[in-house]
Amino acid sequence: MMNPTRWWTGLGRRDRTWLAAGVTVCALLMIAFVSLAHEVSAGVTQSFDDSVLLALRDPADLARPIGPEWIEGSILDLTALGGSTILWTIVAAVAGFLLLQTRYRTAIVVVLAAGSGELLSFVLKRVFNRPRPTVVPYLRAVYSTSFQQPRHGVHYRLPDAGSDSGARIQ
Repeated sequence: MMNPTRWWTGLGRRDRTWLAAGVTVCALLMIAFVSLAHEVSAGVTQSFDDSVLLALRDPADLARPIGPEWIEGSILDLTALGGSTILWTIVAAVAGFLLLQTRYRTAIVVVLAAGSGELLSFVLKRVFNRPRPTVVPYLRAVYSTSFQQPRHGVHYRLPDAGSDSGARIQ
């Protein structure tokens, strides 16, 4: 049986340094994520979130993003790139190419990496269960687990209105 510490001693000093640095950076990023997630869950960042959303909308018409007319379509197109349909289409193409190149293990890693990322995203969205922002109307209906979905219609509140009053978009 192989000694469990043999892999460590088989690494050169430079490799051990890079490995330690990578583990340290990952640990720090995990701490930062947990800290930010706690702040968001506690509602501490809500005013910042609202101010950013309002800054990106026309003050006279909150349903309209700032900038030229074509920017809304471009933003929606870019947003779609992060969706599951595009992701899995690209993963299938890459995995298919790798299979044709007889790189089976690499294809499996690509599929497992994408699948585990989707699973982690789904689990975290369920854990945090954060509602969609309500300070501005939505540009597009969302049919994913990104946020809690309102039961009837889409509600948004005007910036100067309380949480109980607001406009309703059908």
